[in-house]
Amino acid sequence: VKLLVEQAREIRKGEYTGSVQVNSKDELGLLAKEFNAMKQAVVNRENTIKHQAYHDQLTTLPNRYSLLQATDDLIAHDPGSFALIRLGPDRMKEINYTLGHDVGDEVVKEMARRLKGFERTAGVFNVGGGSFALLLKSACQTNIQPSLEKLDQMFESEFMLKNIILNIQIRLGVAFYPEHSEQGRQLLAKAGTALQYATKNKLAQVIYQPIFSSMTIERLHLINGLKSAIAEQQMVLYYQPKLAFSTGQIAEVEALVRWEHSEHGRVPPDKFVGLAEQTGYIHQLTYWVIDTALKQHKLWQKNNIYMPIAINVSAESLKLPDFYETVVAAVERYELTPDAICLEITESVVVEEPDTTIKLLTRFRDKGFRLSVDDYGTGYSSLAQLTQLPVCEMKIDKAFVTHLIDNEEDRVVVKSTIDLAHALGLEVVAEGIEDQQTLDWLK
Repeated sequence: VKLLVEQAREIRKGEYTGSVQVNSKDELGLLAKEFNAMKQAVVNRENTIKHQAYHDQLTTLPNRYSLLQATDDLIAHDPGSFALIRLGPDRMKEINYTLGHDVGDEVVKEMARRLKGFERTAGVFNVGGGSFALLLKSACQTNIQPSLEKLDQMFESEFMLKNIILNIQIRLGVAFYPEHSEQGRQLLAKAGTALQYATKNKLAQVIYQPIFSSMTIERLHLINGLKSAIAEQQMVLYYQPKLAFSTGQIAEVEALVRWEHSEHGRVPPDKFVGLAEQTGYIHQLTYWVIDTALKQHKLWQKNNIYMPIAINVSAESLKLPDFYETVVAAVERYELTPDAICLEITESVVVEEPDTTIKLLTRFRDKGFRLSVDDYGTGYSSLAQLTQLPVCEMKIDKAFVTHLIDNEEDRVVVKSTIDLAHALGLEVVAEGIEDQQTLDWLK
């Protein structure tokens, strides 16, 4: 009994090496036998829990916690330079949504299988969400390229999963010890920042640069400030004139939103509109733009100036169930007619839900609103879908107009677009005319 009590105390401390040997076959012997069996069961369960805590269940690879341990061990015991590589597949969300999470899981497992065969690594880790990490000893910026190319080559062959053939493109983000950080957690974060930059800019591989972190911090500041920007009157509308070639007069203006940030100064829309769409603030912003533009139109009208205003409408706003009613109510609140504004939509809006989008836009047209296809030529909609849109205007994206005089291909695209639009009975607007030669050619 004393031996069993001592053993229980050891187990309570987490010590499992000892055992109690009782040779008698009476109740005390049976108790000792069961006691030893219980101790082994506890050991097995703890080992299982520990393995699960430090390994990914899907791929059985070590997880993020194991990576941080391994990184700290390298820093403590192997002070030479090394690289931490973050690796992720492109379009993983699309695979999960369209083919199902079962196929997505198979993709992740196949990626893990291939990465296990990468001989130059000091460890392969699954850090979650189909994202992997690798540690490469003795790696620096001057000798990393062959390893990155080898990783790319490992994913060149197709994935054959459940009778589906997939081509998986990977993106890589790299950070180096001690160049980018001397702490494991920061090194992992900076490699992740590099991967995020690679994914956003559709680049195969990116080595971390300090400017990425400042961009990320600025992005967080903008996200945090978006919510209060409208309430604090930091948003401003500017009105860009639209010249009618037929009369030589300004026939309309386009409302352009700018953010006069208290710390960052004037923030261009390409920096915050995307963030607004991701965070859901785009609806608040869109309604503010519509209300402010209508208020301006009413003011001009009182001064005997009739100037329709074109307003960009986000694809996310079109998905709102009460968007039509809200816009109509705003026009009626200012006692204006629907032709006071023109709603501009990008052609990519049509791709996701063509039937629903066309039905909604038809309601706007039937009410008397003017509709325009914005940034034509940069989306992925089919010509068949475009011909079904109830629009009266097509805008040629400035990407085709800016270098029109020097680029024969741009001139061909622009001319064919103008001919197509006129054949469909649409007016045409060219964005980004900044010199007399371009103006004359378009005339």
